[in-house]
Amino acid sequence: LNTCAVRENAETKVYGRIGELKRLKRNNKNLIIAVTGCMAQKNQAEMFKRAPHIDIVLGTHNIQHINEMIEEVQHGHTHQINVDMDNSVLPELEAKPNGSFYAWVPIMNGCNKFCTYCIVPHVRGREISRPVEAIVKEVTELGAKGFKEITLLGQNVNSYGLDFKDGTDFGTLVDALDGIPGIDRIRYM
Repeated sequence: LNTCAVRENAETKVYGRIGELKRLKRNNKNLIIAVTGCMAQKNQAEMFKRAPHIDIVLGTHNIQHINEMIEEVQHGHTHQINVDMDNSVLPELEAKPNGSFYAWVPIMNGCNKFCTYCIVPHVRGREISRPVEAIVKEVTELGAKGFKEITLLGQNVNSYGLDFKDGTDFGTLVDALDGIPGIDRIRYM
């Protein structure tokens, strides 16, 4: 169950869904319930207390560990948790096709702004950008598959590349993406 923690209403819905999963688990003892994402990161200390039928709590930087955690649960080691926030390594971010001709392409993760009303820096960590080469490769593959439009995603795309220290910025990325065969439109948000 991938979660959001931006608003209280989102958290309430997640706990409701976790309650529904409890009923399913009663009927299927092999069902493994994993809670991932921002709410898991933020509420890590209370997740197992509030819902002891959860098997795995996985933070925003740890999705690559889910298979090994599932194996641990299958071997009887329930209540697995991994909420480490090592921002030195960007988790693999893949494009998300959104229809037959456009896709969402993550270019960075995290935020450095720490606005008083926002939880993103606390659950996603500080900004870390994907290398230009990796994004160009991904967008080139999308163009070859027939995608015509991509949307570049990041909490604050204007900060893209500032963590590289070599002058790379959002403009550098857009210039590198310009002219990729098959891609007719580049958007960002």
